[in-house]
Parts: sequence; C-alpha cells; structure tokens
Amino acid sequence: MALVNAAVGVVKCSSTKKLYGVRVEERSGGTWTATWAFPISQTTAQREGYEESEFPPGLILDNSFPGCPYCRKRESLPIAKSPQRISVNVPRIMVGSKSSYDDLGKVLTSMSIAWSPMGSLTQCDMLFLNCLGTSPNASDLREFVQRGGCVFASCCQMSTLASAFPEICTFKNIGFKSGVEAVLIEDPELRGMVGNKIDISFHAAGKGNPTGSAFSPIMRSTGNLFERGTNICVKWKIGSGTIFFTMFHNSDNINEQEKALLQLLVLKGLGGESIEDIASNLGVDINSIIAKMHKM
Repeated sequence: MALVNAAVGVVKCSSTKKLYGVRVEERSGGTWTATWAFPISQTTAQREGYEESEFPPGLILDNSFPGCPYCRKRESLPIAKSPQRISVNVPRIMVGSKSSYDDLGKVLTSMSIAWSPMGSLTQCDMLFLNCLGTSPNASDLREFVQRGGCVFASCCQMSTLASAFPEICTFKNIGFKSGVEAVLIEDPELRGMVGNKIDISFHAAGKGNPTGSAFSPIMRSTGNLFERGTNICVKWKIGSGTIFFTMFHNSDNINEQEKALLQLLVLKGLGGESIEDIASNLGVDINSIIAKMHKM
C-alpha cells in the first residue's frame, strides 16, 4: 500500500448554511488538493473531532471535486492553520490490457482512481484482469496472491485463475449467453446499497460458473438466463490475499445503473471487506453511486 497524507475538515455552505466535510490530500510538491465532499451533521462533526475552516494554505480544488453536496457550488474553501491529519493507505493498482468486451481501467478512471498498466507485481497491491485481456503467468499470479495481493478478474480470465489455483478456483464451463438476468445480491454490504435483486444485461458473457464451496457468493442468478444459482460474482480468500471473479463486465451496452453496480463491485474488490472505507480513503463519492442504483 502507498501511504497518502490526508486531512478532513468541515465547511459551512454559503448558500444553504449546512455543514459538509471536505477531504484533502497532499500531492507532489507539497500541494494540497480537495478531492471529495460529503454531507455531515454538527453532531457527527463534533464526535469525529472535525473543526470548521481547517484547510491547508494554497488549497487546490481537484477536477473531480464535486463541490457542496447540497447545492453543488464549487466555492473557494477557507484557509486554516492546522488541518486534522489522517493517514490513508491507498492501494497500488495495475490493470491488464483491455478488450472489446471489458475495460476495468475505464471503471476506475470514472471514479478518479489512479492506476497503471500491468507491470511487475512486486509494485502492485490490486490487479484487475479484463475479459480476454492480458494476464500474468500462473506462478507469478499465485505468488502475488499468497503474499497478500488482490485480484479482480472477469469472465474468460477463469482459465487464468484455474491455472494459478487449480485446487481452489474451479469452474463449470457454461458457454456464452446474451440477455437479461435477474441477479440476487448475496453480499450483505452490497445488498444494503443495491437491494435484494437487480436486472443485469449480459452481452455474450458467462463462460464459467465457479463451483465448490471455498468461495463466498456475492451475486447469483435466478434462472432467467443462466441456470438458477449460477454464481455471477464470487470471492475467494487465500491466506492474506483475495480473488474476485465476475461474469458481469462493462461491455458498451450496459446502462447507468449497471455502471454504478460495476463501480460498487470494483470498490468491493479494492476494499476487501468495506466498500465505504475504501471509498472514503480514495475520495470516491459513494452516495452519488448508490443514488444512480435507485434512479431507474
């Protein structure tokens, strides 16, 4: 993990007079940049120890900074003397090459999350493997996960996982299907954000259904398109490392709700356990993503 210096303070909206929190982080050259804003109550601000107007001098508003969460105004933030600093561990993220069916780098970029093309896995904490994209050899991938790395792989990358972890990652080949599947949300945290069930459009997707009992189910089919109980998304815990596998990915035909779901799945992969914690660390506005899930 890369250690990032960050600070959180509270400002009062000049229009609505409501309080909101602002997360800032220190970047190259010692400059401080505001990356995220979130609603906060007076009670919460006091409990967390945040104080009004405590921001570093020369503060810059990042292009992704959403402004006030109530009125969306990107107002200048007050300059202060002593920010409350917090230490944030930010994962070093790499992504294999994209394909015509999948581009997980695009999902990360949509949330302003920094990543780099796949290189030496010794410099990586989180690896994303696109359907039909490039992948490391089996021995390198196995070593990466065993030392605590996390892999997020989709669809045809099932063969990569099966090769690296034949004793754990097993699949039943079910071929490709196109159409809409009603998917049950099995993961409790994700279910609290998405709801119990969601319709997902699959474009020539599927390929393999994870089998066995070593994994934790995240999403399962109801039987509209795939056989009932087919594992759409699962998680394996291998020592201190983690593997996520999903048949659902971001082909160009997915709608805004499905894009939001994929963003949440990616955050789930990055955070390991808590979507909200990793979103907070990375300055991602989790509330706006969840809101998109319930607009349609």
